[in-house]
Amino acid sequence: MSNQILKGTLTVSILTMLSRILGFFRDLLTAYLFGATYLADAFFVAFKIPNLLRSFVAEGALTNAFVPVFVDELSKSQAQAKETMRSVVSFLLLLTLTLSILGIIFSQEIILVIAPGFSENPAKEQLCILLTQIMLPYIICVSLVVMLNGALNSIGIFGCSAWAQIWMNICLILGALLACFFNSETAIFILAFSVIVGGVVQVAIQVPILRKVGFSILPSKQIFTKVTKQIMFLMLPAILGAAVYQLQILINTLLASVLQSGSVSWLFYADRVVQLPIGVFTVALSSVLLPTLAKAEAEKQKQDFSSNLMNSLRYVSFIIIPISGVLYIFAEPLTWLLFERGQFDHLSSLETARAVQNYSLGIWSVSLFSILIRVFFAKKDTLTPTLIGVVTLVFTVLFSLIFMGDPVSGVGLWMFDLVKSCREFLVPDFGEIISPNCLDCASFVRLSDGSTKAITPFNQTMTLFTPLFNLKHAGLALASSTAMLCSLLIAVFLVAKRNNLNWSPFILATLKSVVSMLLAISVLCLSENYLLDINENFLNLKVNLFKICFEIPLFLSLLFFFLCVFKTRELRETFKLLSNLSRHVK
Repeated sequence: MSNQILKGTLTVSILTMLSRILGFFRDLLTAYLFGATYLADAFFVAFKIPNLLRSFVAEGALTNAFVPVFVDELSKSQAQAKETMRSVVSFLLLLTLTLSILGIIFSQEIILVIAPGFSENPAKEQLCILLTQIMLPYIICVSLVVMLNGALNSIGIFGCSAWAQIWMNICLILGALLACFFNSETAIFILAFSVIVGGVVQVAIQVPILRKVGFSILPSKQIFTKVTKQIMFLMLPAILGAAVYQLQILINTLLASVLQSGSVSWLFYADRVVQLPIGVFTVALSSVLLPTLAKAEAEKQKQDFSSNLMNSLRYVSFIIIPISGVLYIFAEPLTWLLFERGQFDHLSSLETARAVQNYSLGIWSVSLFSILIRVFFAKKDTLTPTLIGVVTLVFTVLFSLIFMGDPVSGVGLWMFDLVKSCREFLVPDFGEIISPNCLDCASFVRLSDGSTKAITPFNQTMTLFTPLFNLKHAGLALASSTAMLCSLLIAVFLVAKRNNLNWSPFILATLKSVVSMLLAISVLCLSENYLLDINENFLNLKVNLFKICFEIPLFLSLLFFFLCVFKTRELRETFKLLSNLSRHVK
């Protein structure tokens, strides 16, 4: 990897790690205050709406269309790039202000679509509507921050978005601490207003950085220039792609809302856990990689383009695969450590851990996909990622309906009936085997309505998979992971077809990481009984605490040992980088 990508990724990763640590502290306070109650469900759904709109107009659309065009303008002159940014700021303000007003007006209809299960509880639904109206203007601030971060990344200044998020989390933490002095109903509104305060602070801290490099956040009177029209043209399929991706998230929330109460919160907390490595490493690498690929594409440097891409993929496998193993094996103790206190009870901890395990199966796919999709954006191709997103959405819905089981809340609602009908079509009632008939070698099952019937050998085989068809909220997490794997395969095929790449370094790095992880897991499993005996006889620690303090370090040590045995290239490069940095600091 080039020094610029390494330096940028390291900078963004460090700031993002600090932001995520503060974010976890914020989530701990939220879990302590509200647990997995209807208050938490209402807040998380309401907070998703401005973030959803942000992805439409900023992260998922504007940034991916803006960065390649901005890099082209910057290569011509800084003055042109400055005017381009001011025009885009004007366009973004107009767009997000309009969306905020419309969202406030139609907030009730939005909640009815996003979380129809909430209508069973009028108080929960009304609270969610009020929280949505309070937090919707946040889209204006956060969209500006995302766009400005793309511009600053293009001129070699990294980490501004993560730095802004640090201040956002500080505002939310202060809001949560203030909320501790009030009852739950008042506290949830204090937390909502803290979101708006945090958004304003995020924008404010960008101003000095922009002035230092000669750029301005002041909007231009000329909104629809030649460049902004080009960006808008590229945004159209990107907006659709962002809509498809966010629709996937909303469908996940919608399906969770017709499952057991607390499902929305369990999935939210689990997502927070698995998003830590993605946010700290993958998002950091992706944000740095996009302007680098765009510059190589603009300058027709095919060798730089290919090497930067492949090196990025190598490091994704080197970093993410072991982390996925840690999250899967130690999901329960990690969830216990992070969340189990206050209103967040042991049941919530166990259910969140189940979702973490199923989400962890898709972290590698999500990370690789995030890198590969930058290839299309760098080439100003926003249509292909959109089409892949549509396929991902279809896969997610199908797998969700298969894995989640039957809905348990929202009886009488159109969503409940629709989910139940789709489930009956996709997953026939194979029933439960109750006894073999030795006379004709037939088998019988008891159906869900209590009746019995003889079944074929195929149906008898399918009954073995019945538990997989009833995973509840964990099934939604598994569906997301499975769908992302399918999308990754499509992206790999298209990138390989359109680009002459040498995949062997990536494949080798992936194999070494997988084998090292599996060997470390095997040794840990073989020694677990011995370790637990030591704990029982000498340490007398809680099992979860013992796993965190002793088994996780042992697993990481074993992993490091096997990576050294296989002479992993990425490990050597990492040590070299750290050595160079330490000498530079001295």
